[in-house]
Amino acid sequence: MLAATRRSPPDGTTHWSCRRLAAHLGVSKNIVQRVWREAELRPHRLARYMASTDPDFETKAADIIELYLDPPRHAAGFCLDEKTAIQALDRRDRVLPLSPGRVEGHGFKYKRHGTLSLYAALNIQTGDVVGKTTARHTSQDFLGFLGEVVATCEPDQEIRVILDNLSAHKTKLVAAFLEAHPNVTLHFTPTYSPWLNQVELWFSKVQRDVLARGVFTSTADLARKLRRYIKAYAKHAEPFRWKYANPTRGIHHGKLTSQDSPLAAGTSPPPAPLVPVRPPLRQRVRQAEPLVSSDPVPLAPASQPEPSPASEIAVALCSRHALREQPCVVMPVQQESSEARQAVRVLLPVDISHRVEPIEIASAQQIAV
Repeated sequence: MLAATRRSPPDGTTHWSCRRLAAHLGVSKNIVQRVWREAELRPHRLARYMASTDPDFETKAADIIELYLDPPRHAAGFCLDEKTAIQALDRRDRVLPLSPGRVEGHGFKYKRHGTLSLYAALNIQTGDVVGKTTARHTSQDFLGFLGEVVATCEPDQEIRVILDNLSAHKTKLVAAFLEAHPNVTLHFTPTYSPWLNQVELWFSKVQRDVLARGVFTSTADLARKLRRYIKAYAKHAEPFRWKYANPTRGIHHGKLTSQDSPLAAGTSPPPAPLVPVRPPLRQRVRQAEPLVSSDPVPLAPASQPEPSPASEIAVALCSRHALREQPCVVMPVQQESSEARQAVRVLLPVDISHRVEPIEIASAQQIAV
């Protein structure tokens, strides 16, 4: 039954339903449902993903994640992006208000009054958002907004900006701006990896809270409501606690995986055991004492008695987060090539009471570079 579920139906449909599979196999639909539930098969569900083809994905991702986990001291960090082609839609029929027993109703017909773009820069440390609406999203508009973001910081303060690879971000005007402002550094995300930019999380909030059910009589009305939302958001702004909750669902591109690795053959390597590490007290960290493990198992795998540079950096990261009294876990990752001797993952807690959230930093060679 499990094998039949994973094969395409012969009637031309894209997936099985419990009743169609039961009729095909001559069993009860309740049996099919019970087998699917025990095997955690959900043929009716579909998940979409975006795989990056950037050959420098790991290096760029490690650079950005390092800014999230350990930003430079006394530096300002921003996640910047633009939400383009926001439509100012007005409903031709009146909106039916929410009432007991009836949800809010919107008519099918609408009137389009035009579009505008929303620039936003999310402060990584504080969660504050600097926003601006424009009629277009050219390189001049981008530089104008970038200048406003720089003006919010102290003079000559180091500024790190995370943004995507839009062509408007890489023009000669931008290069001239960076020469005139040497304290500004741009960090570009890998291709097809917008999820690394935290401001995308804020844009999703704007979409749910303002745009999805909004009624706008003009582009000026749309811009006014967006500015009102940004002003109200600033009263309770908090930084995002960015995480990646399920590392087993990661996608390894062929260019990033060696031919002799189990990942290249389409099979998953056996999971590496978690080695718990208890961070020292604040006084011990200040005295640069080594981390004390709560488990007698050594930090490095048994086949590698000497700790690699990646493991040392992982311990250093744990020590830095111990200053904030946050426990962490170091997990070795199976080696994927002869050049990278070992990789590590630093697991930082989001809610220690029920789970620990992992974030992959980089391989040993890339960290060393």
